[in-house]
Amino acid sequence: AVNDLLAAITDFKIGCIEQIARYYQPDTFTEYDDVATQMSTFMSPSAYRELISPHHRRIVDAAKAYGMVPIRHCCGKADAIVGDFIAEGYAAWASVQPCNDIVGCLEKYGDGLCIAGGYDTNGIPGNTSDVEVMRKDIARCFDTYGAYKGYIFAGFIILPIDECESVEDVWAPTGALAEEAVTYSHEHPIAHE
Repeated sequence: AVNDLLAAITDFKIGCIEQIARYYQPDTFTEYDDVATQMSTFMSPSAYRELISPHHRRIVDAAKAYGMVPIRHCCGKADAIVGDFIAEGYAAWASVQPCNDIVGCLEKYGDGLCIAGGYDTNGIPGNTSDVEVMRKDIARCFDTYGAYKGYIFAGFIILPIDECESVEDVWAPTGALAEEAVTYSHEHPIAHE
């Protein structure tokens, strides 16, 4: 029954990919399917491989068939199944949070999977508009992960909607984060070997 449900969800997502390809022709397709908490995956890696992975492979195959680069979004501590993301055919893992062994993943998989993230979106840096707090975590990300091939800085800010007077206020901190990241990356360039 679980497999039937997952197959139906996958069929729906593949139908979405077909429509997205038809009307938008994007370069990438990001599969949003969180399978982890901040402590571990929702299930054992073997259960993931048996129940979820075959369906993700179908989604990747569909995206590739339409010329899209498949990206895997997964929040939480999913480093135990990063090899599976690669085997499924994903080119990148997005929103990688610092609860993962990001350095270990970059050292092991850096040539086979782009890792986008590192910024502490769930901690204080991701819940503030304080530019100095942002700046420190941006520096931590670039200084810790930036020397590795396969790393892209990514992050966002989450502010309670009741603290914002307009839609612009909701997005302004993320814009400030992006500006700080670009500035830091230009001021502290890292040469890749």
